[in-house]
Amino acid sequence: MLQKQSWHSILRWQKHMRKEDTRGTKALYNAVPIDSLNDLKPNFAWEESLTEAGAKDKLEYLVVPQLDYSNNLDNIIQSTDIDTCKTYFKWPVVDHTAGRLSEHFDDQNFDFYGKTLRGVKE
Repeated sequence: MLQKQSWHSILRWQKHMRKEDTRGTKALYNAVPIDSLNDLKPNFAWEESLTEAGAKDKLEYLVVPQLDYSNNLDNIIQSTDIDTCKTYFKWPVVDHTAGRLSEHFDDQNFDFYGKTLRGVKE
């Protein structure tokens, strides 16, 4: 499914995210007022994204999980090579749709999650 070097690049990216920050609701529920989103991520096209999502002028705030990670995301993206960024953002799509893709993807998904992680034989 993904080459070994791709796995390593995903793991390098994920080192920026602390899993312990996902365990408490306080770390996960950060209501950020819409007019403060540019302070959080100045290089992100908030207005265009909210318009595209049909949410512009309909929301008072947006919930941002892992605030430390989100605050640092611009720096992470700028300090990471473009191929690693592409791989990192492709991975969830492949991972979540593997069962609906070709048999090769489904088999690779089972090999990793079933056999490698859970020890299932067949």
